[in-house]
Amino acid sequence: MSVPGPKNALQANNTVGHKMSAVWIGAIVVLMASLGGAVLALRRGAPAFRSTSDSSPSLDTASPLVRALSADLRALEALPIQSKGDRANWYAEASKVQSKLRGEYAAIYDSLPHELEHYLVDADIRAKEPAYAENQKRQLAALLTS
Repeated sequence: MSVPGPKNALQANNTVGHKMSAVWIGAIVVLMASLGGAVLALRRGAPAFRSTSDSSPSLDTASPLVRALSADLRALEALPIQSKGDRANWYAEASKVQSKLRGEYAAIYDSLPHELEHYLVDADIRAKEPAYAENQKRQLAALLTS
């Protein structure tokens, strides 16, 4: 029994196109599933604000740099993010903290959890998704008290 082939060049091209689309869709599904798992873990309150690398130096909470960073983060956390204008102001202040992370806080940067960078760029998500906001607030509080 033979399988009928494409009747013309257009049909052959569509068959190849469908196969390629299926490959891309499969790759996107895998990527979304892995990202979705990470987002769900964050929404479930997983302790993502902890450094996952054993090679990261521990954070000395008595350090003047850590205390200064904590003060900056507390001031940032106190700012509202409800309106578009609030978020514009929040991001302007967050940008200053990001600059300090690369400048005056560079000595402690490797001790900080990567998720801090997410906190500094996710105000828009926190404004729209209360569960995400709560989780990041919990994580920030854990970082500030560690």
